Amino acid sequence: MRQLHNNPSEYHARNQDWTGRILKNDEEIQIVPRNQPLRIFLNQEDVAFPPHRHSAIEAIMPLEGNYRVTVSGHPYDITPEQLLIIPSQTTHSIECPEGGKRFIYLIDPEIFSELRGFAGVRTLMSDCLLITLETHAPIYHEITQLFLRIQEEYLEERAFRDFAIHGDLCRIFMLLARYQLDQINLFEDSKPEKRKEYFEKLQNAMDFIDKHYAEHLDLDSIAQYSGFSKFYFSRLFKEYTGQTFYDYLTEQRMKAAEDLLARTDTPITDVVFLSGFSSVSTFNRTMKEKNGCSPSEFRLRRSPVPNRQQQ
Repeated sequence: MRQLHNNPSEYHARNQDWTGRILKNDEEIQIVPRNQPLRIFLNQEDVAFPPHRHSAIEAIMPLEGNYRVTVSGHPYDITPEQLLIIPSQTTHSIECPEGGKRFIYLIDPEIFSELRGFAGVRTLMSDCLLITLETHAPIYHEITQLFLRIQEEYLEERAFRDFAIHGDLCRIFMLLARYQLDQINLFEDSKPEKRKEYFEKLQNAMDFIDKHYAEHLDLDSIAQYSGFSKFYFSRLFKEYTGQTFYDYLTEQRMKAAEDLLARTDTPITDVVFLSGFSSVSTFNRTMKEKNGCSPSEFRLRRSPVPNRQQQ
């Protein structure tokens, strides 16, 4: 694999705003620069990183030495020429070899959030991906070259740098999502043209939910919007996303509520209705089931009173 920039000092100079890891319980916060698509480190430390999570999508590309990364309890052994992509808010730990060296890409998923089709990409990319020449042969070389080209743009202050990085990141995740889609057998009882129609309709439904989660949405109306009976829509939606319609809708509402609690001082009662929940009691119960705490406790956990650890 060709390295465009393999000097740690270049990345140190580019990350002068970085003052060290900021942890709130097991969550790392303020990890990507504001209004920028990503941060890149070239790390040589042999210090292990205990279980943690963060809002960024993380890509680990070893250059020297073998790394063990445990993601949601599953170990991945990654070597040079391989690439591991960890979804946002997924708990992971890293065991580092003595004398190892690796690139770390921390990508803000919000840069994709307004793009049509993002919901489908997010669904297809919800699991950790180990990218190797053997497992991803048709797209491996293009993916790795795009990551290397992003390094070049990241370090060189050229005009429209963020546009270039954004475009390359979109290409990477498009390639990966299409490849993932080709590997799974969905709607096998249908002809190819009908499967394409199903994908398009389900994608439209997910995009609609992502934009209108705060409104009153029910299975009948979304099924009608998609052009299916509610029973057929329910089956196709579960097959495509792995979730029921209502589980998916609740997840989008909870993400919106968590963002409001973490980023604003909006009163909790207002958060409830701004995020689409029907009542305070429903919201409290859902928060407890997902995060094991009340909304006020969640806000306290996310408040900027950090425990700093140096990178």
